[in-house]
Amino acid sequence: MKLNLNKFITYTDNSINECLKKIELNKKGFVLICERNNKLIGVVTDGDIRRKLLTSQNLNDNILSFCNTEFTYANSNFSHESIYKLLDNKIKF
Repeated sequence: MKLNLNKFITYTDNSINECLKKIELNKKGFVLICERNNKLIGVVTDGDIRRKLLTSQNLNDNILSFCNTEFTYANSNFSHESIYKLLDNKIKF
């Protein structure tokens, strides 16, 4: 099964509203924020958007103000163990 990344990618010039539509479409709770040349800039979750909206931001604001640029990533060559180690250092309760 091949994953359709178009459901997860939105661009730096998109609004919050457009990103929320993508999040609704992909049903995973996040979108990847890319430049138009598809360079990954950051990640935005539905929770990030909800928290910003509570501070009087609006749905027409640009997504960059909501974007987490300090994200952890792995590619398909990473072992499960190395991914767990990456995440173990980042997840705090």
